[in-house]
Order: sequence, then structure tokens, then C-alpha cells
Amino acid sequence: MFFLLFLPLGINVNIFFNFFKNLGEFKVKFFNKLKLIQLSLYVKNGKLFLKGRKKEKQIDLKLSDENLIFYNEIQKSILKKIMLKKFQINLYVGIKDNPFLTSMLSGQLQMILGMVFGYLHTKNKEGRTITSVHTNFNEEMLVFEFSGKIYVSIITIFLSIIEAYFRKNKKYEVQKQYGK
Repeated sequence: MFFLLFLPLGINVNIFFNFFKNLGEFKVKFFNKLKLIQLSLYVKNGKLFLKGRKKEKQIDLKLSDENLIFYNEIQKSILKKIMLKKFQINLYVGIKDNPFLTSMLSGQLQMILGMVFGYLHTKNKEGRTITSVHTNFNEEMLVFEFSGKIYVSIITIFLSIIEAYFRKNKKYEVQKQYGK
């Protein structure tokens, strides 16, 4: 059982958010079968509300300096150690009664996604990246859909969080001391 901590586990992450309806969904599954997390989400008054089956949690979207340092440190330590196998983004864009603006916006988003995915592909050559921007000329819509498959071991996540915590405390103390 101890060896499971070191084996890379397949984790599927799906995020869906409709900006006009202010509704979304967040799912995490192991090996695309075992559902770990399924939350609906919405934003209200500068807070992100996550609603599960039984309870609702709210997260303040205003990040303090200390939290921002922690998130940056986790990103630095975990992103180096995960294997990204699939990364897909679908965008659905539409501006009613304005096909020119819809087409321009769709083209710009496709170009931006191409640049982002080009950068991601240089960092992770084995992973498969897919982008698509769908245009709808008949209704107002802005929908974001993300799905990804990563492989990471439990011990890697645990050690990265500990490493980020200690780095954050060190950097936060230095910033407080020198007033930056």
C-alpha cells in the first residue's frame, strides 16, 4: 500500500463556466472513473461560491500578499513535477446581431490560445493540446470549458505543498522586513 504514494496517478480535471449566466462546474476524477470532487460554482460580490452536495463554501477573491506568495510557490514547485497528458480548452463566443465583432473576437481568442498552447507545448512535449473556439452569431454567449489529464504522485503533491509553505513564510518575512 505504501508504494501507491510514489506511483503517478491519472487525474482528470474538468472546469466549465458560463460568464453570462454566472454558473459553472468543477470536477476531479481519478482515471476518468472515480469521481473525487464535483462542485457547482458562481461568483457574487467579489466572492467565489463553491457548492457541493451538502454544503456551500465561499472564497474571497481578493488575494492578500501572503496568499499570493503561497499560490506562486505551489505553482512553481508542482508544475515542474507533473506530467501533462492532455490539455483542452473550448470557448463558445457569441454577440447577438453583430457577426463582425463576433468573428473578430473569435479570431483574437483563437490566436491568444494558440500562443498560450505553443508555450505550453515547449514546456511539455509529450502532452497533447487541443483548442477550439466556437462562434455563435445568434445569441450572446461567453462559455469557457477546460479539461485536462495529468499524472502526479501523492507524495509529490504533499512535498510540494510543504515546500511552498516554507518558501512562502521565508519570502513573506523578507517582504515585511524590507517593506516591499
